[in-house]
Amino acid sequence: MSGKEKGSWFDSLFILSEIILIILYATCTKYGEGVHPAAATTNVVAVDEVLAAQLGNSVEEINQLMEKDKVQQYYPIFQDVHVMIYVGFGFLMVFLKQHSWTSVGYNFIIAAYVAQLTILVVGFWHMLLVEGPSHMHKINLDIPALIIGDFGAGAVLITFGAILGKCSLA
Repeated sequence: MSGKEKGSWFDSLFILSEIILIILYATCTKYGEGVHPAAATTNVVAVDEVLAAQLGNSVEEINQLMEKDKVQQYYPIFQDVHVMIYVGFGFLMVFLKQHSWTSVGYNFIIAAYVAQLTILVVGFWHMLLVEGPSHMHKINLDIPALIIGDFGAGAVLITFGAILGKCSLA
């Protein structure tokens, strides 16, 4: 088996696994509250008309303010973790003499694939173990889910770095 046949076999397997992930995302996930592009308002916490009247705002205004606070709370964390995973780990592998830029490419593809997989796996296990099998629902795609995906990618990339540091690739 030549090197070209090995590469095409891996490419085919990777594309097939990505197609399976796309199907799983299409059938098992939904946008979280407030992150759907068509969402005008969000329902983070149920606010009734009486409470809204006491605060002097409408229910929609209160929900929009609460969602804005949620995004402002999580988005800086997401940015920091995302930059650490894709830029930090990517250029951490550049020290390798023979495969410097290839390692950056591998970092990007591994991080993207594992982040996708982590969101699904953590969502399924959370539903099964925490909520119980009788409470199955679609997995919410929101900023905390993306942070969880990045942490999963970070765990795999740390392991990848440990293997590269211990094993000789020559």
